Amino acid sequence: DAGLRTPRSSQWEGIDTDATGRVFVLREVPGTVLVFDQALETLLHVFPLTVEDDPAELEAWEADQNALGEGVLLLRNGHLFVVKEDKPRQLLEFGLPGARAEGLRADLPIADTGEFPTPQASRATFRLLTAWDLGGAAAERIGDLSDVTVGPDGRIYVLSDESRCIARLQATLDPEDRLIEVDRIWGLPERLHQPEGLVITGDWEVLVAVDHPEPRENLFLLRGLDA
Repeated sequence: DAGLRTPRSSQWEGIDTDATGRVFVLREVPGTVLVFDQALETLLHVFPLTVEDDPAELEAWEADQNALGEGVLLLRNGHLFVVKEDKPRQLLEFGLPGARAEGLRADLPIADTGEFPTPQASRATFRLLTAWDLGGAAAERIGDLSDVTVGPDGRIYVLSDESRCIARLQATLDPEDRLIEVDRIWGLPERLHQPEGLVITGDWEVLVAVDHPEPRENLFLLRGLDA
């Protein structure tokens, strides 16, 4: 769609789906979630993301446009989780105006049977509600955040390109606590250069997509993540 192309547009960086088959695509710059029908033929909704209500986050958001949204996760309460790649590495919660941050619990991420409650309007701005920074050992072990997904256990898993690893976040996130802890990290095989995409199936099969300019395998199937 020509209306989606602007001089400031960056690559489409993240994707999630819900039970209706709709496809939610995260655009890094300007920060936007685009909602398509299952056939990817019709643009249904456009959700601009804004952090203007938080001066500190606005400064971080504008510091480096190549270190912004890399992955998106749909929540049943109508909120969006977005991973910010770097400077700093964060998990951001967005919601419609007037919404309050709810954090994370096991029943919130959209899974195979969940439907995301989209607003009636075709265009609706989602505002930043809160943000969590990587803390503890994770801050030293994980160099960046490249994607986010939910596992069969309802837990959030993040992918790091720079550190070539998958990390499982703590089970719940409190809106009042601004730090994320990681309770387990799995290293990726050396042959996976520039891992950028992560999917975990209901059978604990792990699909990792790599972004590399040379012709080579771009999609890898891994096992052994369930624990």
